[in-house]
Amino acid sequence: MSKAYIVLGLSEFAYSTAVQLARSGEQVVVVDRNEALIQRIADDVTRAVCADVEDTEVLEELGIQDFDVAIIGMARHFDVSVLLVHYLKRVGVPHIIAQVNSDAAAEAIKVVGATEAVFPERDSARRIANSLLFPGLLDRIDVAEDSVIVEIATPARFVGKTIKDLDIRRKFHVYVIGIKRCSPKDGKCRTIVAPPPDTAFTAGDTMLVLGKRKSVNSFVTAVESFNAPAT
Repeated sequence: MSKAYIVLGLSEFAYSTAVQLARSGEQVVVVDRNEALIQRIADDVTRAVCADVEDTEVLEELGIQDFDVAIIGMARHFDVSVLLVHYLKRVGVPHIIAQVNSDAAAEAIKVVGATEAVFPERDSARRIANSLLFPGLLDRIDVAEDSVIVEIATPARFVGKTIKDLDIRRKFHVYVIGIKRCSPKDGKCRTIVAPPPDTAFTAGDTMLVLGKRKSVNSFVTAVESFNAPAT
């Protein structure tokens, strides 16, 4: 089901997010007082409004209370972000995402009422570091202080074998919580959520694996060793 998004402040992160959401068919309205940015993004989103994000009259005219998600791209102006979160919470926007530039700011903005705080620079640095440490890793998400979910290509030696055959949980202390599988005929992909133990891996599958950070790192290292050329 399509959602309505409003983006307040066009930082690089917010700009890119708005465009990607709109390209995916979502309704996206953006607000920023920088006329050049508004003109540049106008053709890529549902509506682009040149105005001060703190102008509540403008936001009310846009029907702010009817949006499903608000994204605040004002990390350099934390005071403005705090005021916006407070206002959005008061008018009933259910999901509020605020961009921040420090862990302290992330904690503070959540106290005010933000549903989620994003720190693009830190997250990008982590992804780059992970890609260098684990070249076969497709994605990594921190879900708790010491738990992560990783997305990694299934090695050839797993193909044709089931999760039970491989005994992944006992050997590595991680859980295969999903398998992304694409059809070779039409390229359409689906995710098998919580696959049963008798699910067999096929060529081209991508595994979604959950576990403690140390266990997941060991599993990823093992998978990469399976893919390494023989010497």
